[in-house]
Order: sequence, then structure tokens, then C-alpha cells
Amino acid sequence: MINSYEKYKKVRVHAPRFPQNLEWLGTEKNNIDNLKNRIILLDFWTFCCINCIHVMNDLKYLENKYKNKLQVIGVHSPKFDHEKNSKAIVEAMNRYNITHPVVNDKNRKVWDSYTVSAWPTFILIDPEGYAFTMVSGEGNRDILDKIIGDTIEYYDEKINWPDGYIKVGEDISKGEYSYPSKIDINEDGNIAIAETGKNRIVVLDENFNKSFVIGSGNYGFKDGKFEKAEFKSPQGVKFLKNEIYVADTENHLIRKCNIKDRNVTTIAGNGEKEYNPITKGKALDVSLNSPWDIEIIKDKMYIAMAGNHQIWRLDLSSFVIESYIGTGEENIRDGGYDKCLLAQTSSLCYDGENRLYFIDSETSSLRYADLKENTVRTLIGKGLFYFGNKTGNLYNSTFQHPLGVSYKDKILYVADTYNNRVVKIDLDKKKVSNIQKNLNEPSGLDIYNDTIYVCDTNNGRILNIPIDKKLIGKKKLCTVGSDKC
Repeated sequence: MINSYEKYKKVRVHAPRFPQNLEWLGTEKNNIDNLKNRIILLDFWTFCCINCIHVMNDLKYLENKYKNKLQVIGVHSPKFDHEKNSKAIVEAMNRYNITHPVVNDKNRKVWDSYTVSAWPTFILIDPEGYAFTMVSGEGNRDILDKIIGDTIEYYDEKINWPDGYIKVGEDISKGEYSYPSKIDINEDGNIAIAETGKNRIVVLDENFNKSFVIGSGNYGFKDGKFEKAEFKSPQGVKFLKNEIYVADTENHLIRKCNIKDRNVTTIAGNGEKEYNPITKGKALDVSLNSPWDIEIIKDKMYIAMAGNHQIWRLDLSSFVIESYIGTGEENIRDGGYDKCLLAQTSSLCYDGENRLYFIDSETSSLRYADLKENTVRTLIGKGLFYFGNKTGNLYNSTFQHPLGVSYKDKILYVADTYNNRVVKIDLDKKKVSNIQKNLNEPSGLDIYNDTIYVCDTNNGRILNIPIDKKLIGKKKLCTVGSDKC
């Protein structure tokens, strides 16, 4: 059998050097030419991108398999302005447990020098410093594995492999919680928090005291008793009577947590990630793709299927699941459910009547599905690369990669994540205004009585904000779970 590297070797080019002023995160500054005698895998990514998140486990697999013979370097080439910030990148590295070095390619100079055009893209550089392979998108682990293995075989007796490899890890976690992402509050004031950084669900009572925890904290999959159950970066949570439903994002599952029995069971998903935009079948037989949030309306669960750029629907009586809204193509287009385009749907909320409001993070948009007319309409947002931080008139306002939305009394509240703020949208007056600024990537929020509860994700806290701005200053802002609010 022909060694695949010998084929690629014929068309290799010298790997472009990194700019001298390029910032390396979590490790000393280096350059490609200084890292010879090992294979280098460049991962061009940006931390908003669901596809980039999906391939992180592939990178960990390759790093563990090839140890010091392979050096992964993340090249963070941002889409959004917020993603140019090195502190935000380090937060993302910590959140996703990235332990290889990452460079901040904030002006996309490395991106341009390697002629990259899509996230994620992988480029392999051989031990002599020549780039010889480029592949883009998900599903390339086996291809990369084969090429890396063949390259090692080719060079094994020709060079001296290094003793170690560059490994980083910077624990910057802070606050009461580790990257809280989504929150739900029931009619009794009990609070469920998806503590994504610790792979578990934290439940507080109406006095904000910790009542119980669901999940051992291990990154994995296991049904069973609360103490032993395992999740992978859970996001959406929703109370329903004596149960809490969870969008177990990186397991690609929907889980049910029975509060009385203190038991976790899987109700949707087979544990496999698959891009299948036209689906209908028994819930446990169907592959999901990064469910990010859930909303329950009567006996139907609506699922923000971020990886498929769709909203799915699960019948809680028959446990039949189906792709429901969106074609699966990533973009922004209004119209009927079978014609509209969505883009990494990340949050859902119901107005109690006809509208299911949702956030499409990659188009920085606020949209709604009319449940009677079976159509989608956009309130804010115009395109995949259209974003900003304007308030005022509804139709002229802009967001930057929002991740949360909640509704009460004809008012919407949005966690405008990359603008580090919470905004209020008066649907009658068609006016957008700021409620709270200077947060750190707020991801989810919910409303109880006269208060907004916000997951201030990178600050590791749940912030209590009065709905009425006149009360701010009179009613103390506090962190739920540490102080009594």
C-alpha cells in the first residue's frame, strides 16, 4: 500500500511564518520554523462556531494518540469583533478544556497567508516545515489520523522526535459557578442552572439556597441516580412539574431528571452526532446535533438544534421527534417552515399565545415562529456577517452573537452575549433599550416576578436584575447563590 504522505509530499510548500507580533495564549511565543522535527496540525477556528466546537474531541483524540510527535496549534481567526479579545479567547479555551497553544489571529493575517476560507480548517505541516495537506469542515478525523500516521511512518527513522510537546492550561474560573449557561425558574421560584463548566445541573430553592445537584461533574454519559449521572456541557434546562429536562449538548441528547426519584434518563437521541436535516422517528433512534435549548408548549417540546440550524419538535406523548422548522441550510431567510433558513439557533421562549421566539446566534438575530401560520419572521438581524450594538428603533437595532431570550408581558429580554449586555425589547413601542451593561458573555436568562435572572457566564454568577430600571439602585443587584437577594 502506498504511503499517503509520499503523495502529498510532491505538492508541499514551505509553511508561511507567523507574524512576529502574533500573540500566543497560555504559552511562550514561538514560530513554525522553531517547531521542526514534529508534525504540526494548525486548527483554524473561532469560538462562536458550532462546527469548531464539534471537532474539538477529534483534536483531543489525535493529541492523545500521537503525543510528542504531533503538535496541535489553534489559530483563532475571529468572525465577531468580540472574538478578537485575547481574554475572551482564553475564557473559551478554559471553557472547552483546550490544552494546546492558541494564537490570536485577530486581523486574520495567518488565515490569509494560508489561504483559508472556512471554519474549521486544518493544515498539516511536516517535520521539515512544509505544509502539505488542507481539509475543512467536520468529519475529517479518520482522514487526518491516516495522514498523520503515514507521515510518522515516513519520518520515523529519518529524524529525532522531540521529547515533549507544547501544552498549556490556564484555569481562570471564578465566581460561584463554572460557566453557567442557561437558567429556568418554575412557578414556585425554584431555579435550575446548567453549570456547563462542571457538566451538571444545580437546583436552588425559592430562597436561593442550593437544594441539590444533578450530575457527578464528570464529562461523560451515564443515566441513573443524580449523584452518578454524567453530562457533557449541558445547556438548556426546563422545569415541567416534578421533572427537569436538559439539552445535553455535547452528548447530543435530551435528558429527563425526575426530582422525586432523583433519577436521570435519556428520552431523545442515540448518542451519535449526525447532520440530518430531514428527520422523523422514534426519539431514541434518531441522531441529534448539539441541542442548545428547549421550550415546552403543552405536550410538545421544541428543541433549538444548533448543529443543524433548525428547530426540532418532540411529542412528549408518543416520543416521536421530527425536524420541524428550517431547511438545515445556515443563513437568514423568512417564510414557511420548510423554506426558511436559520443559523445556529441557541435560545427559545414562548409568548403563551402564538409565537415561539428564538435567537439565531450566527446571524445575530431575533426571530419568531408563528405557530398558527407555520411561518418564520425576523425582528432583528440581516445576515451572517451583519452585527453591531445599536439600540433604539426595533428594526434598526443590532446584536452581536446573542444566546438568550425570555418573554413577559409583551416585552422580550435578550442576553446580547458578545456585546456583554442585557437588552429590553418593547414589542408594542418597537423600541430596544439597554437594561444592564458590562457583563461578561451573558448566555441565558429567565424572569420571575419582577426580576430578571441572568447567567453572567464568564463571571461565573447568576445576576439578579430588577425589570423596572427605576428600581436599579434601590433594589440591590446581587449574585444568586452566594448572597441573599
